[in-house]
Amino acid sequence: MSKKSEKKAVKYDGPMTHGMKFFLAGCVAQLYLLIVNRFYVYGTTDQILAWYGYLKVLVGAGLAAAVAGAVMVFTAKKQKREKAWYVLGGGVFMAVATALVLWNMEVMPLLTTAVPAVLVIDVLWWLFDRESALSLTVLSLAMLAAWVNRRTDAMAVKALTVAVTGAIGAAAVLVKQGKVKKVAGGGLFYAACGIAAVCAVAAMVSGVMAYYAVWALAAALFCMAVYLTVKQL
Repeated sequence: MSKKSEKKAVKYDGPMTHGMKFFLAGCVAQLYLLIVNRFYVYGTTDQILAWYGYLKVLVGAGLAAAVAGAVMVFTAKKQKREKAWYVLGGGVFMAVATALVLWNMEVMPLLTTAVPAVLVIDVLWWLFDRESALSLTVLSLAMLAAWVNRRTDAMAVKALTVAVTGAIGAAAVLVKQGKVKKVAGGGLFYAACGIAAVCAVAAMVSGVMAYYAVWALAAALFCMAVYLTVKQL
């Protein structure tokens, strides 16, 4: 292998390593949610009562870890700062996710769907260029919003869908103005934004519309992923 190839390999290995670490952390987070779902949301009466106390303790543990991580971010050396960010992120996730489950058990389906969605989006950003990854991310977020609208008619979900739609529109405007680095804004990207926005708005109308929106977005996501993959070969 030439020196030039070795340099490229080292440069490529760094981001991929960070991506895999994030992916593994996400798997641990999903496992935590599944355990809580099994023993607290769908547990027996005794298990629910016991886990109610456990989860209160875990909220405190998450907050303590978040504070410790924040302190480490500002005080640790550069080599150990990455671990500090993971401690901070893990603590925030545990505290917020656990508090939400204690507040309302019905939020669990949203959490157990959001974590895998974030992991998929993370993988997309390591596999594709920024514009392609952003296009796929836009479709993924809209599909997640449509799926949640399909399961529940809560006002909080409607507000979240409006926020997602607004974020998609803002991304399209920023790319159009050339304010997003390494994203030229080709026709494929704007098509993804248009499909995502229309489907997200349609999903808020009714559960039936949300059902068809999920399938439309899944088809668009699959076709675009295949096209981009073949294009990069």
